[in-house]
Amino acid sequence: VRFDMAEAGNCYAAGRDTAAVFHAMRVGEHGLRLLARKIRVKLTHKQKNCPIEFADWELIVTAIKNKISVVRQRRTGPKRQARLEFFADAGDHCLFMKDIWRNNVSHTRKPYKQAEALGVLERVRDFMKFIGDNL
Repeated sequence: VRFDMAEAGNCYAAGRDTAAVFHAMRVGEHGLRLLARKIRVKLTHKQKNCPIEFADWELIVTAIKNKISVVRQRRTGPKRQARLEFFADAGDHCLFMKDIWRNNVSHTRKPYKQAEALGVLERVRDFMKFIGDNL
C-alpha cells in the first residue's frame, strides 16, 4: 500500500491527476481487502470459494453488506449497534469509491482534473483512516 500511496501523491504533485486517482483506488482496494479479511467475509464465485486477493470490488462489497444482515439478526444491544454502524459505514465508503471513481478510472471512462483528484485522495485517506481506527 505504501508504494501506491507514494505514487498517488507523486502523480498528483506532477499534475498527472488521472494517474493519482488510479493509484488512490489501489490504496482503497488494499483497505477494502483488509476490511474483508478482518471481518471474515466468505467469498464465492460460481459456487466455489474465492480468495479475497482475486475477488473484484463488487463481490467484496456485497459480502460486506451481507455481514450487515447477519449482525441485524443478533440480539439488540450496544455491541450489536456498534458493529452494525461500522459495517454500514464501511460498506458505504467502499460502494461510493467503486461507483464514483474506481470503475471509471480502471475502465478508461473518464480523465480526472486536479480538483477531482484531490477530492479522491482525501476520500481515500478518510477511508483508510476509518479502517485503521476501527479494526
